[in-house]
Amino acid sequence: MSPKQNPRHKAVLQAESRSVKRPRRRVCLLKGCECSFVPDDPAERYCSPPCRRKAAKWSRWRRQRKYRRTRKGRKCRREQSRRNRIRCREREQSEPEDAGCVGNAREPDSKKVPCARPGCYQCFDPHPRSPLQRFCSPLCRKALRRVLIRERRWGLPARRGYNRQPGDTFVFRWQPRE
Repeated sequence: MSPKQNPRHKAVLQAESRSVKRPRRRVCLLKGCECSFVPDDPAERYCSPPCRRKAAKWSRWRRQRKYRRTRKGRKCRREQSRRNRIRCREREQSEPEDAGCVGNAREPDSKKVPCARPGCYQCFDPHPRSPLQRFCSPLCRKALRRVLIRERRWGLPARRGYNRQPGDTFVFRWQPRE
């Protein structure tokens, strides 16, 4: 009997074709976690739901920081502070023993830039020779680069916010063959 006619051989081939290829172990992208995990989906960047929530919180923090630097954001923040001062005065008049409200002082790092790695809240002064610097350290840069290269290799679409734009200093050294 030839292998094509052998029913046992056919069953073995079918079993092999059914085997699901799973992604390899990888490291969680969130700064501070960095634990190893086996993803359920090739596009997963984080090891668990708590890490995904922390990354979403970081993303909101970064967007809020960017919005507050715009003219509209500064105006909105001034109005918010004004309303808070009025509430504090009213509270102070009703309870005179209170020490009063302490306002938020202006941050001394207003010129500083937040790191682009999820979960990294460190702000840094960009170097004069590279004003478009996005990462606080080489470790953060390498962690995000590793994820972006893997996603490109798997053929996954680029995520919003991480698209390479003209003039961006974050350049891939590895290019896939076409």
